[in-house]
Amino acid sequence: MLTIVIFTNSRYHYLFPLLEDIKSSNTNTKIWVVDYGKSPDKNIYKSIKNKKIKIIFDKKSSKYNDHTRNFTNRYYKYIQLIKTKYLWFIGDDDRIDKKYFQVLLKFLRYQDGSGFTLSYVSFQEENFLEEAQYSKKVIREENFSLLNDVNNLGMISTQIININCFKKIKKNLDKKILFNYGYPQIYIILEIIKKFKDWKKISNIIVYYRVGGIIKIKKEILKRLNQEFKGYLIPLKQAYYSDIYKKLFRKIFIKNILSWILFSIEICGKRNTYKILKNNNKLSPFILSNFIIKILVLMSPQAVINSIKKIKRIFNF
Repeated sequence: MLTIVIFTNSRYHYLFPLLEDIKSSNTNTKIWVVDYGKSPDKNIYKSIKNKKIKIIFDKKSSKYNDHTRNFTNRYYKYIQLIKTKYLWFIGDDDRIDKKYFQVLLKFLRYQDGSGFTLSYVSFQEENFLEEAQYSKKVIREENFSLLNDVNNLGMISTQIININCFKKIKKNLDKKILFNYGYPQIYIILEIIKKFKDWKKISNIIVYYRVGGIIKIKKEILKRLNQEFKGYLIPLKQAYYSDIYKKLFRKIFIKNILSWILFSIEICGKRNTYKILKNNNKLSPFILSNFIIKILVLMSPQAVINSIKKIKRIFNF
C-alpha cells in the first residue's frame, strides 16, 4: 500500500528517532532508508531488526559536487522504483506523530486519490514533540487549495503521491524543469494536480518539520534564494494561466521569498542579492517588480524587516 523513503547522509542521530516514529506500522508498509553518505557505518544499521526496513547504500547518487542536483536525481530515481500504491518521502531530520501515523495508514487503505498534502508544525527542540503529540481517531480530509496551500509543496515530508498517477504524467514532464531547479516534487505534484484535480489536504498535524541549523555560507544561501524563485515559480508559470499565476506569485513571493531576500542581504550583502533578484525578474508578472526589488535591496536590513512585516499584515499572511 505505502512505501516510505528516507534519504540520509549518515545522520543517525536524526534518523533513528524518526524510525521509532514509523517502524511500528502493522499494515502493508515498506520503509526504505537510502544512505548516500560516503562512508556510512554499516554496523550501526545492523541493530535494526525490523524486516519492513530496507537499508540501501547509494553513495553513487552523490556523484555531483552539487547537493541540489544530487537530491533531484536521487528523488527521480527512487520515485520510479516504487511498486506500492502510494509513496511518502520523509526528511531524515523530521518527525512523525506516532499516534496519527497509525490512523493515517488505516485511512490510506481505502483511498484512491492522486495524493495528499499533510499538515505540519515546525520545531527545533525534541521535547516539543512530547507536548505536541495528541490523537483523534478521524483523519480530517479537505480539498487542496492551490492558492492557500502552494507553499507547503516545497516540504518533501508533507507529500504522499499516488504512483499510478505519477506514471501517467511522467512522459509529459519537461526534464529541464524537473532536474534544474531543486524542487522536483513541486513540479511533479503540480502536474498531477493539473491532470487529476482530486489532490487532497489532511488537516490533522502529522508531520513535525525541523527548522534551524542553516549553514551561513554565502554561496549556498544565494543558491537557495535562486532555488526559491525557480523551484516554485517556473513550474507554476508552466502550469497555470497568467491570472492564476499572478495570485500564486504574490503568495510565494510574500510568504517564502521575501524572508530569503532578507536573509541573503544580511549574510551575502545587497549587491550579491540583487544579482539573483535581477536574474529572476522575468518570473514576475508585475511590471514594477524590478523597481520594487531595487528599493528593497537599497533599504537597511531593519527597514526590510519592518516592510516585510507590514506587507504580510496587509495581505493577511
